[in-house]
Amino acid sequence: MNTLIEKENNNVEQVLLYSKPAKYEETQEDNPKKTVLKLDNELKDFLKKLAEHTLGENIPFINITPNNTSIKTWISNLKNTYPQPYPRDVNDLLNTFRESLNSSSKQSKYNVCLLLYKDLIILYHTKQTENLLDYDSIFRAGIIKTINNRILFSAYEKNRKWSKGHAKFWGIHLENLKWSNISDIILQIKLENFQYPLHLPLENNEIKNMILEENIKSDATIQIGTQTGIINKINLYGKNLTFNEFYQYYIDETQELNKHTEFYNTLIPITTTLDNYTHNKTSKTYIEDEKYIYKNKISKENRIHTKNHNKYTLTFTTSKYPGIKPNPAFLKQIYESIFTEKNLNLIHVGEAKSSTPLEIGNLKIYNQIKIDPEFKDTTKYLIKLIQKINPENQTILKDYYLTYLNENLKNHNLETLFTSLQTQITKTNLEKEFENKKLEKNKYVKYESQDAINTKPQEFAKTIKKHVKKSIKKDKLLKYAIIYGIEKNGHIKPTQNYNPQHLKLVEKETNKLLQEDQLEVTTNIREIKTEKGTIIIVYILPTII
Repeated sequence: MNTLIEKENNNVEQVLLYSKPAKYEETQEDNPKKTVLKLDNELKDFLKKLAEHTLGENIPFINITPNNTSIKTWISNLKNTYPQPYPRDVNDLLNTFRESLNSSSKQSKYNVCLLLYKDLIILYHTKQTENLLDYDSIFRAGIIKTINNRILFSAYEKNRKWSKGHAKFWGIHLENLKWSNISDIILQIKLENFQYPLHLPLENNEIKNMILEENIKSDATIQIGTQTGIINKINLYGKNLTFNEFYQYYIDETQELNKHTEFYNTLIPITTTLDNYTHNKTSKTYIEDEKYIYKNKISKENRIHTKNHNKYTLTFTTSKYPGIKPNPAFLKQIYESIFTEKNLNLIHVGEAKSSTPLEIGNLKIYNQIKIDPEFKDTTKYLIKLIQKINPENQTILKDYYLTYLNENLKNHNLETLFTSLQTQITKTNLEKEFENKKLEKNKYVKYESQDAINTKPQEFAKTIKKHVKKSIKKDKLLKYAIIYGIEKNGHIKPTQNYNPQHLKLVEKETNKLLQEDQLEVTTNIREIKTEKGTIIIVYILPTII
């Protein structure tokens, strides 16, 4: 039990309270008033209530960067000189805190206070002049406490939102703020038919509603009545943020994705190392299924992270070192959401987030992905086409569809995911089909015998170009794939002697020839190995269907 006495010259631990008016008056004495307190029930209750109502989680004090660098120096001095702090440090800290308050908070009937106690410093603003330990009278407080040799910072605000002056005083950064605790958000907007930027102050709930109602979109457009504008920047507590910085913060905070993104970043280093270029020679270290991340193999003992979320199915898949690989069951779930009626809300935790999804079949991807408007129309058309044709003809078009996605998404991690769908699902399905003796006739696929395959890449490219041109009529694509190694009647006769290493060169030469002829298509060429030889598939990918 601590014994607190009121003798200043005694080194027994004391609770020291310094206070002065929140408004400077030239006609009045402005030195801090000092009170030595007992750690009685009143003080304990005061400290307990403050601790129970702080904003968010504790922040390491080393990460706090006040605009006035002297603030951390004064606090360090107070800790080192307790219980006999230098009066100048006390006075300077209280004066600087007082100056940070807005004009309505600077009133003579209010006080700014500094409480010191062995491992605790509290700097606060209260409307009381008599009972300075009345919790209900406190407007705001900054709390510095040492716990297990770690110095931590927390804060209190009466209205549960950071005030502008208080946030600026402590140098609070966006990553230290909870969405529910922010206010004073000012959007700088450029309207289409207005010469000057518009500054629009909004509260967090107002911005959230505008995003949910799609009056603010992930591309920074904003709808104000009949006017459409662009959000150039956002001012938060005196700091200018890009729209993307603020938008990502909003998504992470409101959808509670931060802990998953942080875990992803611990597994996948952002800094490029030599391993990033050499790891393909080794197997991926991590595996994910729908619910968990595993190390080395899928087993209960190897679980290292739980991917629980009430709205999204999370994916961590990446080929970046050391790699995170999706397991077949998880891939099947994603695959079925694209091509069947099963709905899936997917988000990649390592990519920029969006409140507006990209819809691919019944798969909704809540990441920011830049795509051409025609891409959406094309994917919808292809999905409808796949759904209406005979099941035996769907496999090749499903692989074609995934190829088209990868050519247009331009997102490394999502490309890795869709490539996994191809290598583990559609490629396997194609291999099974080509083991048959004959393929069914397919209206959207052209069959060419192995005799059309030329071992010279340039000559084979000319043949492919000729076949591609025949697949287009009046700028409309009639065939989506050409399969070499299939007779006209559908009999499968793979080539025996073709070198697959030539295919990349053939693809490059073919696309060069198509471009010279100003055809609005490109090709993607791949091989399928069978027991009898090699089948070569040429996908004709349009810019417009």
